[in-house]
Amino acid sequence: MLNSCLGRILLQAGDIQNAKSHFATAKSFLEAPPTPSPNTHPDTLNNLKLQAQINEGLVAVAENNYQAAYDIFTGLRKSVHNVTSLEKIHILIVNNQAICAFYLGRLKESIELSESLLQYKQCLMNRNFIANLRTMYELYHVNLNENKLNLMRLVNENRIYFNPSCLASLKL
Repeated sequence: MLNSCLGRILLQAGDIQNAKSHFATAKSFLEAPPTPSPNTHPDTLNNLKLQAQINEGLVAVAENNYQAAYDIFTGLRKSVHNVTSLEKIHILIVNNQAICAFYLGRLKESIELSESLLQYKQCLMNRNFIANLRTMYELYHVNLNENKLNLMRLVNENRIYFNPSCLASLKL
């Protein structure tokens, strides 16, 4: 798990090769997992497999291979959908799928995927998520002000969860 985290940090810093190396080390635990201790949660191996697949998708995004990343995230989305314990993972997967759809020129699909995440309060707290959705609305042009107003209404209804630093992103 630590190698996976280090790989993601390196990926964000732009060091794709070292990130891949850490991801490969993390993935090697799947091929020869250590003997589980009595305290090991039964889902640990499944979570490691899920993390390895997410890492593959993130590397594909970093390498501008948006179709491959989109395909990975689409498959992952189907496998974790409606699993409450994986809500944060579901958000990460769908958000990345939406970004890939955006870069593939599927703006409408990207908006629909992003809007599907508005049911999760933590998305309303994420400044970048709100800014990305607003930008997609502006690029799409269809019902621009109506979409922004609906987003503002949703924020108002859930203001207890809303990050006030996002207000600038919601200008009409």
